[in-house]
Amino acid sequence: MDRRNIGKIVKRIGIFLLVAAILCKLYSEAPTFGRQVHFNEWAWKHYPFSRIRYYMSDSLVEKLNTEKPNIEQIAEMLGYEDMVGNRIKLGDKHVTYFLMTPQFYIFGLAMYTLDIDFSEDGSFQSAEVIYSD
Repeated sequence: MDRRNIGKIVKRIGIFLLVAAILCKLYSEAPTFGRQVHFNEWAWKHYPFSRIRYYMSDSLVEKLNTEKPNIEQIAEMLGYEDMVGNRIKLGDKHVTYFLMTPQFYIFGLAMYTLDIDFSEDGSFQSAEVIYSD
């Protein structure tokens, strides 16, 4: 092989890697392209749309803090199982829903979650997005 052929191969590999990186970035942010969108109950519950949960979190937290739904209404709206698959029931004081892991995060267990707190009688206290690693 001469130098021109090696140069062409290296150039093609570089272009391929660039295109792959761009596609990965678009896939990781699509369909919201990294922007917050209005909460949609159907999208929250159905895969693959549920992967945009984080991007609905601002409007969802605002909705929950304004409407103050009880634990039964939360379970109906967001699903009857928490982040680890436990069934949500009356009497739970804290419920956590998984939102997403940071993009291109390789090491550790970093994630964003929606944490909702309730009082003893199941009435709403607060909701917030938490980042933990």
